[in-house]
Amino acid sequence: MKRILHFSNKPVFPILDGGCLAIHAILKALLKEEEFEVFHLALSTQKHPFELSNYPKSWTENIPIESHFVDTKTNILDALIHLIKNKSYNLSRFESKSLELKLRKKIVEDLYDLVILESIYLAAFIPVFKHFNIPVLIRTHNVEAEIWQSLSLSAKNPVRRWYYKKLAMQLADAEKEILSSVDGIISISQEDLQKFEAQGVSIQSVVIPTVVNPSQAENNYRSEDAYFLGAMDWIPNIEGVKWLCRDVLPLLKADTQVHLAGRKLDCKSFANENGLVCHGEIIDAEKFIQSHGTCLIPIHSGGGIKIKLLENLAHGKPIITTTKGLQGIQVQHNKEVLIADTPAQFASAINYLCTDESKRKQLGENAKQFIEDNYSEKKINPKLIEFLKSFL
Repeated sequence: MKRILHFSNKPVFPILDGGCLAIHAILKALLKEEEFEVFHLALSTQKHPFELSNYPKSWTENIPIESHFVDTKTNILDALIHLIKNKSYNLSRFESKSLELKLRKKIVEDLYDLVILESIYLAAFIPVFKHFNIPVLIRTHNVEAEIWQSLSLSAKNPVRRWYYKKLAMQLADAEKEILSSVDGIISISQEDLQKFEAQGVSIQSVVIPTVVNPSQAENNYRSEDAYFLGAMDWIPNIEGVKWLCRDVLPLLKADTQVHLAGRKLDCKSFANENGLVCHGEIIDAEKFIQSHGTCLIPIHSGGGIKIKLLENLAHGKPIITTTKGLQGIQVQHNKEVLIADTPAQFASAINYLCTDESKRKQLGENAKQFIEDNYSEKKINPKLIEFLKSFL
């Protein structure tokens, strides 16, 4: 029996966003492997607090689950100091001496054979594991530097544009150093892996997309409205929704309704938008998705695979997204999704799908089949387990 520590930068439950869904998928695959004894450690932060009661009993009764609080609140003075030192402030916020001590104690007690880190934000703890000669794999949800680079290009404020560009450069340097220090990389997309390799990273790697199984719910394609569902404390979502409301909504037909929902969504900011219905944070995401018609993913920045796209493909929804929104996912325009990059194209696609039930159904059925063929457990998990066993 091989002992594996799964170490995540936030709790798995509740599954509030694409990151949680991705973490859940890999941990679920580990738990199904009879040759593995799994330990789970999650960071608890102000943004993502840990509550053991949010985890299902089938997990808490069968595997050790622990958390450790790290204060990741932004400190302007610290940010300025890191700017002067040309060091990544994004990464430094996750450092914790108390957690280092806790990890050293746990390693001695639990004798791990392998460690899986979820994201480069846990990089500060790599030396702890390396000290005990434990193989460390890092799972990259995206190219972190690319997110800030994209934001620098879209920022209108020159100071903010400069600062985002600086953060991107610092993260790029740190990302290369971190990925070169581990034993293996689990990349979420082939495109991301190619970018790491172009930076000079030559570590044993594998591409393991997030497992998403097709929804068993029967879809209702009669709904003639559109919707966006996403966490509004993630900058690419914030920028995308602002673009949707500012540039796209004025071009829609007068009777078209667009519904917005998501964690940290402030409905007061969108109170005066014509045709917009703001729901704020919702309890049942699946019910919301099934209650509405065309899914909108107006993303213009961020790396990695967009879990939001996979989720809605799995639900068999007709989807309109940007080229950036489908990055790393080999769907085709006019087959599984509609691709629209300009406000006029996006508005035209919404007007089209909101009035054509047969097209909504065609896209939705193709979307669900795409997930079955490419992202289901039977396609993804065996490859993951094989890669992990090569380090044991």
